[in-house]
Amino acid sequence: MSIFQLLYTSKAQQGLAKSDLDAILRTAQHNNAKTDVTGFLIFDGAHFIQLLEGQRSHVETVYRLIESDRRHYSVEPLLQDVKPARSLSNWAMAYTRLDREGRRQSGGSMDMSNAREIASLLKQNATPMRLIISDFLTSAFAKNT
Repeated sequence: MSIFQLLYTSKAQQGLAKSDLDAILRTAQHNNAKTDVTGFLIFDGAHFIQLLEGQRSHVETVYRLIESDRRHYSVEPLLQDVKPARSLSNWAMAYTRLDREGRRQSGGSMDMSNAREIASLLKQNATPMRLIISDFLTSAFAKNT
């Protein structure tokens, strides 16, 4: 079975509270596990970038829910791809938060090892967007070591 991947970015509504972010993560982890969608979410305090992967119909259903969520706006798909296998099989939704300078803040389920794994996967069959995200992840996590 092929795996559909969708990468998007969006802008957080001003004043998004930590409780809102916690609710987003809980809902994503619950719904994604139920529909066998995996991925990661990065939040820098103002912007989200998220990769979803799974059966195309499940990813598209999740994405439609994300598009209608009022806690963010300017939801823009950056990459849609089909792969022979899942890249992020271990995470219903890995997460990290970055500060304004791109340094990873404490908390979240993504660590340097996860970031390296994602960066490596993104470099396989590299596209310009995948390389940008790979470099971004590598840089963000390197600032914390």
